[in-house]
Amino acid sequence: MATKDPKKFIIGGALYTLLFVAGSEQIGGKDTDNKCGGEERWTYKVLEDNEANNISETPSLTTIKDLTSINTKTKDAAYSEGRPRADFEKKVYTIKHCFITKVLRENDNDLHLVIEDGAGNTMIAEIPDPQCPDAKKSIWIEYFNDARATMFQYRSNFRHYMFTVTGVAFVDRSHGQTGKAPNNVEIHPILEIKKEKKINPIQQ
Repeated sequence: MATKDPKKFIIGGALYTLLFVAGSEQIGGKDTDNKCGGEERWTYKVLEDNEANNISETPSLTTIKDLTSINTKTKDAAYSEGRPRADFEKKVYTIKHCFITKVLRENDNDLHLVIEDGAGNTMIAEIPDPQCPDAKKSIWIEYFNDARATMFQYRSNFRHYMFTVTGVAFVDRSHGQTGKAPNNVEIHPILEIKKEKKINPIQQ
């Protein structure tokens, strides 16, 4: 794919001052080799596939419940290595008022977030490793960098805040992932994370 100016989009939401720093949280996972990259629909996960240029640049406001209610059992949406993006995978979504309950470093060096809505609905949202060669080819690379930096900023107290998460929908293969949605829809990749307000720490 030819090099282009990075995508730009408009995201609403208030910013709040960091008021409280304390930590029992941490980034978990057993990956220690620092190797990046994967295989399954990998170009889709880093927005380097042939359809990435067709992704709508204006986020649609949605909820975890709505995304996890999408029917992914149809021919056009079920997980398949060779299939093109489903229509809902061509959109950027914003989910407000998320709780991040767990952060894991995956074997591909992505950051695997479990996000919840406070009503029992959970899903996975992932941030690619921006140092990975495939990710570096993406015209969205600056967003991977910023999202990753934000997550590391709150790595020790992410359960003390609500967040707004923005990214592209993606259907993954079910393989026992922590926090996965019933329909295997994820936000992958995350393009932006914004801290909202301070909350009482989530106990997990």
